[in-house]
Amino acid sequence: MAAPPVAAVLVDAGSYAIATMKMFGVPESTLAKTLREIERTIDLTPLEITTCLRRGAELEIDVRYRESEVELRDSLFLALRERHGRFVYTERGETIDALVAQLLAGRSIAVAESCTGGLVNTRLTDVPGASRILRRGVVTYADEAKERILGVRRNTLRRHGAVSEACAGEMAQGVRRWAKADLGLAISGIAGPTGGTPDKPIGLVWIAAATRQGVLTERHQIHRPERAAIRAWAADRLLNLARRILEGTAQVT
Repeated sequence: MAAPPVAAVLVDAGSYAIATMKMFGVPESTLAKTLREIERTIDLTPLEITTCLRRGAELEIDVRYRESEVELRDSLFLALRERHGRFVYTERGETIDALVAQLLAGRSIAVAESCTGGLVNTRLTDVPGASRILRRGVVTYADEAKERILGVRRNTLRRHGAVSEACAGEMAQGVRRWAKADLGLAISGIAGPTGGTPDKPIGLVWIAAATRQGVLTERHQIHRPERAAIRAWAADRLLNLARRILEGTAQVT
């Protein structure tokens, strides 16, 4: 039997619960500023709040609270949603990889990667049951592979280059058709440490998602110091684009 002081600590520890909110693409410094603003109107002292950049651009907020503080927890989460709602992707704690897999239930996906070299496909196949959703995954690093496997037009590569909106869009459309999938994803970028130019600096990434209705492309400039970090953040952005498409918060045209 534990000594009385230890027993008291154990009982006290057992009376807590933890709630988790995850955001995508919000810097920790911005979240810290937001929490300071919220504290001007809500006393957050009873809560234990921890923030952590878990992987790439996934920002996790863990709130430890007692049963008597549920309303305070809810007020905090409401205030966060009011300020950063479009960046919140879960309040259940799952990774963005798992969430995309859940949203794909009954549908299929295919992924074409260049600068990320298979990271997105790896993360999707790390989710149990991936065989039910992932039709095909391919790394088309060379221009010739983009043209031959995905059907990217030679004129697109000549005029715009592999790291371009046009190329990413054609990659997404091509991999979707090739795999006969519901959703096609593609990514092309410059991970460094060499290869950047004034027009296309290191960290520039184009991502794209294609469905039967059309294609959506996005340009991202990732300011990270290392090649591995750029690739990880780029993979995050492509998975987040897939999430938004599947949830209906982003539309292809």
